[in-house]
Amino acid sequence: MATASKIVTLNSTNSKDITSTESGIKLLSEFSHNVQNRGVTSEPRTLQALTAKYRVTSVNVADILPDSRCKRNQETLILPKNTAEIRYMAGSPDPQENTDPCLITVAWDDAPEPAVQDDPQATAKSVAVAPYSEMYQGYCASRKVTDEHWFEPCYQKYVTKYDGNPTWNYYAIDAYNTCVNTDEWTLLVSCGRGQQVDSPASTQWLDRAPLADQLGTGCRSISLSLGMGPISLGGSTNHCDLQRIYVYPEAGKMSSYWKGDSANGTRATRHRASVKAGQDDGRPVWTNWFNAKSCRADLYPLSCS
Repeated sequence: MATASKIVTLNSTNSKDITSTESGIKLLSEFSHNVQNRGVTSEPRTLQALTAKYRVTSVNVADILPDSRCKRNQETLILPKNTAEIRYMAGSPDPQENTDPCLITVAWDDAPEPAVQDDPQATAKSVAVAPYSEMYQGYCASRKVTDEHWFEPCYQKYVTKYDGNPTWNYYAIDAYNTCVNTDEWTLLVSCGRGQQVDSPASTQWLDRAPLADQLGTGCRSISLSLGMGPISLGGSTNHCDLQRIYVYPEAGKMSSYWKGDSANGTRATRHRASVKAGQDDGRPVWTNWFNAKSCRADLYPLSCS
């Protein structure tokens, strides 16, 4: 991952677990309501299931990333409890986007994947099965900035089953970020999401979608179809305004950003990446990041630059 201007890893000394508090329970309920309204049916619905899966963390960004030029307050973060590490960054991991010191990026590492063989055909002596895609993991996260903004990244991971290749297994990630601005004094101007593979070392690029920036105004359907070895993972998304796409040499490293000017509205960005990994090397372990930018020129002109 490219270096941001400053990176702070969250721990018990610079953040607080508020999952079981009244405010934490309320935030989990609101988070669940938000993702269910967006059609993410895989997320738990009951409070018991939510508290078993997620941790609600309170972070004072002004303390861990102080900058007198920027408005930084207390905020909350919701991520699965088994997340390996959570980092707050001043700026963006994307060099083209890392020009605003007031931008905050949250990055996290997923827990290591179980040692499983994702291509049963490689060892089975039975009749061959036609290859197909299978979603094996997915979740949403959330960052709530004061009372005005929700930023909610999600992903789904896919594997090609019965690919028939004795050397490689094929994987894909569907990554998106929904940004909601309800502050009447600010404009949402950017909503970003990215990821890359940390391991195994054998992982290599396969395909990505969209292939390039999406220019223009208004809303339109964008193809998310991409190859996963012998099959394709189809689909599309509805995107409004401008979308920036950044792709890097590292396996699976890609990000996308919605760009526009939205007052009191909801905007999103979405992309997919597919990779191949050695047959017996295990599933890819991903690092993820997301950010969003709101602009208020009267008090914080730097946020609009």
